[in-house]
Amino acid sequence: MEKQKKAVSMTFEEIVEQNERRIYYHLHKLNIRDPHREFYQEGLVAMWNAYEKYQPDKGPLATYFNYTIRNRLIDVVRKEAKEKEKVDAYKQFQGVKEKTGNYYKSGGNAYPIKYAESPNLEAEELL
Repeated sequence: MEKQKKAVSMTFEEIVEQNERRIYYHLHKLNIRDPHREFYQEGLVAMWNAYEKYQPDKGPLATYFNYTIRNRLIDVVRKEAKEKEKVDAYKQFQGVKEKTGNYYKSGGNAYPIKYAESPNLEAEELL
């Protein structure tokens, strides 16, 4: 019980210093490449939220950190995958739209061809 009270009385900077490896652990386990440290920042935010919402009588702080960090990282990965799907679908739609032949290109831009109605000619006039 004293450890839990001690963990709550520590500053967040001290807690980050002690638990920073948890973020790297989950990044590694989820096979996330993070060259710009965006996922690391999400892990820190998750750790901060867990630190703020922690209730000592519910269980150990370390377990709550693990749960919160892992789930936040999974949410971010899913969000990025969904966003990538939408962008890819839009690119494909635009590619098909430009390649249907109903557009002409001028100066790197594609413009739609205006539809012109043909005159209604009767069969007798055509013959």
